[in-house]
Amino acid sequence: IVAEESTKIGDFENGGLDLTSVYSIEWEKKLDEKPQREGGYVKNIVYMPETKYVFFNQTVPPFSNKKVRQAFSLALDRDEIYRDFTQGLEPAAWGWLPPAMGLDGENFRKLAGEPIRALAAAHPDPRALLAEGLKELGMGAPEELTIPLMCYNATRDFAEYLQQAYKARLGVTLELDPVEWPVLQERNRNLDYQMSYKSYYADFNDPSAMMDLWITGARTIPTGWSNAAYDALLREAGQSADKELRAKNYTEAERILLDEGTIAPYAYSTGFDYLHPYVKGYAAPLFTAMLYKTVTIEK
Repeated sequence: IVAEESTKIGDFENGGLDLTSVYSIEWEKKLDEKPQREGGYVKNIVYMPETKYVFFNQTVPPFSNKKVRQAFSLALDRDEIYRDFTQGLEPAAWGWLPPAMGLDGENFRKLAGEPIRALAAAHPDPRALLAEGLKELGMGAPEELTIPLMCYNATRDFAEYLQQAYKARLGVTLELDPVEWPVLQERNRNLDYQMSYKSYYADFNDPSAMMDLWITGARTIPTGWSNAAYDALLREAGQSADKELRAKNYTEAERILLDEGTIAPYAYSTGFDYLHPYVKGYAAPLFTAMLYKTVTIEK
């Protein structure tokens, strides 16, 4: 068991490991460049069933207001996050379900399109939308708004990015509230936060794996949101074997989820595996544990 990425990759380069996973842009670039002079490693790109997202406590102002939530979602420049923050590693998310997710043998994203783009087209000025929402709440201008952002200590760099981005695009001040993971989980469960961010990895290949998280009463990621139409669509889809009905229901349910600003997806996760050329028969499954029964070493 090797915890440090630098140690693990050093072992891989020295031949102590036959394959390794890479999570940082620095190591990905290093392994991409160095092998070109030395015979080359085999690179395996894995588009994972995981989405990264911002979420809000909707039981208290200002996120009890739909327009405020929509503004915070639309103010995320997803293309900028992809280009500059993840440096091209993690594709921009314009829906909740990732491209790796299927629906009865079809790719869900191809069926459902990109609902956040449609929301952005309907509301081209997030700052004006935020001002409308705050006015409905009887609150002041966006520049007077201060929001605590609960964040996991290990991902503070993204919290700082959000702090700068929301200040620039909405005029809002985010106060960073860094905590350890167990504390973040407990406060999330108790709705003891205003705004935070996480990622979710689906454990089986069906939209219900990620859509059921937001059914009324589900407690996986509590936000205080509830929508009867959403619940009904998921119940009907979950009980039906009709492919067209399931596609229609899940597509509409995702649109409701994102139109309501319940969550703000911003990136789809991607993994990179590197192998020495002598490793044969390797394939990374998405929804099961890694199996090595087909892998051989051929030197």
